[in-house]
Amino acid sequence: MIDIKRYWIAVILLVGLLSACDEIKDDIKPVVPTNNTAMLWDNRTLYTTPNNMGIISVKDFLKNAIGNALKIEKNGTFGKAYFSANGNFIIYFPDSTVSEATDLLVFKVMNVDTKKEKKDSVWVKIVSNTERIPCNAGVVPDFFQVNNNGQVHILDVLHNDRYCNAILDSASLQITQAPLKGIAQIQNNKIVYLPPKDYDGIDILFYKVCSGGSTPVCMTAAIKLDIHGATVRPCYPYLLPNYYLIAKNRVEKAVLDVLANDNLCTVYKPQSLQISKKPQYGTATISSDFKVEYKIQTTLLPANLNDVEDGFEYTLTDSTGKVSEPVWVKISLLQPISCDETFDNGVMEVSESKVQYNDFEIPYYLYLSLCTQVSEVSIVSQGTHGIAKVVGKKIYFQIKSDDKDKGKDRDDEFKIQVITTNGKTLKANFKVKIKK
Repeated sequence: MIDIKRYWIAVILLVGLLSACDEIKDDIKPVVPTNNTAMLWDNRTLYTTPNNMGIISVKDFLKNAIGNALKIEKNGTFGKAYFSANGNFIIYFPDSTVSEATDLLVFKVMNVDTKKEKKDSVWVKIVSNTERIPCNAGVVPDFFQVNNNGQVHILDVLHNDRYCNAILDSASLQITQAPLKGIAQIQNNKIVYLPPKDYDGIDILFYKVCSGGSTPVCMTAAIKLDIHGATVRPCYPYLLPNYYLIAKNRVEKAVLDVLANDNLCTVYKPQSLQISKKPQYGTATISSDFKVEYKIQTTLLPANLNDVEDGFEYTLTDSTGKVSEPVWVKISLLQPISCDETFDNGVMEVSESKVQYNDFEIPYYLYLSLCTQVSEVSIVSQGTHGIAKVVGKKIYFQIKSDDKDKGKDRDDEFKIQVITTNGKTLKANFKVKIKK
């Protein structure tokens, strides 16, 4: 875990990347936007972990939005976006206290013809649990800890990227922002990185990768490196507050990793975690892995308010037995979006040569209405050319190795059943279009 001193070193390093202005012009010719529906890459949503950053390529954004310049019209609520100094990127930093949140950035897409100016937006989702990132997210930022021992380090930056149709042009991988300190190059679809001699600190670079197919979708992500030099590094303990957003109608417990943004060093032990002030509208209990399980008590919620503020405080005890100052955890209980729970038939396209009979994720949840929360999922009926299986609340599909139609274009279809947290049963068909 990075100490607070090194956090600010990273911020200072990034200042050299950032521009003070909120408008960048780019001399590219407007083109027809890329149609990325079939590829299922959501390039209008960024995902980042609390201590990393989200990256938007200005050129790629303007290419899809048909414009000549971009201006930040509305910045984030739970973080801030800045243009890089060279104008090539928009960099979004989550606030240090935010652990889970959804933010919105609004841009003004400017055009030589002022009548064609318009607004466009990008969602930014800050997630502490990367398993919750959907399989159509595209690129996901990386964090590596490396030892500065004079050797190169192989960074497999594509391993956590999410592309649910299993078609990724790994050969398109390129470094779009060189490291601030070290040296990096592409080898065998990975990044080979060499830190500078005797350097101890943070380094940052950006990469870009595209989906396969005739109309590729390209996205950019950050790589953050914590480089350990030869010297013994001092550790500075700190405890930071947390902020979570939770739907008011959530039935299951919310698992809050409140220690994730703290630096305990050897001063504090996770086992000493205690709830010093209880929440008003729910319960907070400590799990065996030292996370806090928060459960809403609906009978305690005020009936006259749509959104409710709740929270609790926790403490840790140091090695001398001294209890820390209380650390606050703020929880906003939000009125869920009012809509019907629906489940539409889904479809995706895969390349048989790319999949090679390995299982891949089925993004069925993209076809559920936004307010639908899944309690259980099951397969009602299988298709002809492959087998669908359920793992937790995810569905994976695998083409049969003995499929008699191997080498041909074909469609397979199976039926999915979802039981929502409200007890409603929804069924839909999902079609997998297999291309030879």
